[in-house]
Amino acid sequence: MSVWDDHEMTDAVVGILSGLPLREPDHHFGRPWITAYQLSVEVERLHPEAFAAFGDNPGGAGSGSPTSVPQRLARELSGRIKHDPEFPIEGADLCTLRVGTLTFVRGNGEIVESSQSGSDPLAMFRYRH
Repeated sequence: MSVWDDHEMTDAVVGILSGLPLREPDHHFGRPWITAYQLSVEVERLHPEAFAAFGDNPGGAGSGSPTSVPQRLARELSGRIKHDPEFPIEGADLCTLRVGTLTFVRGNGEIVESSQSGSDPLAMFRYRH
């Protein structure tokens, strides 16, 4: 088994994404997107055991770690989306061209600055249904 399967992460992530507030129930944009950083914050808040099993590292600029929970979540989701057309989550990239700083607030109030601002695209996900 894997950390993903051991912690039933597909169900956990679907629960997080399907619970995001909607602008309007039938809005033409559909469901909202969240970044892998935001998803990581919610996993830490709602599923702390899974967050710890994924490495307990919120990542971000200056973290000094080559892997983080947001990276691991994005990599796992990307692979599942790519290989399963029926997977209940979809992904997209946010272009960070001319983005200076993106920051995210963990449940403990700590600020995490994206390490991808102005360089690589930032992975985003939303519930498909």
